[in-house]
Amino acid sequence: MTAIEEEMPEKEEVRLAFTPLRERLRTLQRGLNPSDENLDFATTTTAQQQDFEVLGCIGTEALEVTRRYWNHFLDNPYGGRMFWYDFLLLSNAAARSRLGRQACEPIADDAIERLLTIILDVSEFMVMGGDSSSRCREAIGNIRLAFPQQSFRDQLARRATTAHSPHLAGFLEWVLGRVRDVEERRGRTP
Repeated sequence: MTAIEEEMPEKEEVRLAFTPLRERLRTLQRGLNPSDENLDFATTTTAQQQDFEVLGCIGTEALEVTRRYWNHFLDNPYGGRMFWYDFLLLSNAAARSRLGRQACEPIADDAIERLLTIILDVSEFMVMGGDSSSRCREAIGNIRLAFPQQSFRDQLARRATTAHSPHLAGFLEWVLGRVRDVEERRGRTP
């Protein structure tokens, strides 16, 4: 049996593990983006508490699959990364839908903390450059801007100082710097 043949079952396992998660993510996206706009450029309808909770549930399950097949993710440029790309895109759009909307129903801190933790955990293999790095950067940055609580600032700063790789630490420091720049321009400094 060749190395390629041995790898095929794992690829199929990864695909099968992500199929129901991808469907749940698409269902959420259809609810938040009924006109099917390109979320690279558009935002969603205003995301509510339940939407952030569903993102957290889907993300938690997807992170378990990612950890189970960690080597597959590190060795394959796509695999489940397309799921994560879509997850990050929707998380970013949901956060952007809350920017500057103080009249909206507040979102519980634990739902945002869970989502941010998931994104920070998965960022370890998503920040290797290209579009996935951009989606990760945008999701983290816009969550921080939409939800400016000190605990989220601290969570991001802690992760930057405890990151396992210098590349990830630098990436997170850069995101923190950009968020500070935006907050200063908006007159909202910590």
